Amino acid sequence: MPTVVLTGDLRRYTGLGEQGQIEEVQVQALNYRAVRRELQAMFPLLEDAVLDKYGVAIDGVMVQTPLLETLEPDSELVFIAKIAAG
Repeated sequence: MPTVVLTGDLRRYTGLGEQGQIEEVQVQALNYRAVRRELQAMFPLLEDAVLDKYGVAIDGVMVQTPLLETLEPDSELVFIAKIAAG
């Protein structure tokens, strides 16, 4: 099953307080769009508006347009805060 790594303040949407925060979760989904739906079912606070603020690396490669990306059962997705250019 693919593993999703939730970095930084994205963790605060997964539980209550520091102790309840989840850093990593396994999902059944084998494409990025389904991963988002599965995460939102597990953690209702992870709305589209929240997830849209993050980029995603799939198997160590930053993906600019991940919505159509497919995953392998051993894939790792890492959500990373987007950096604004000045």
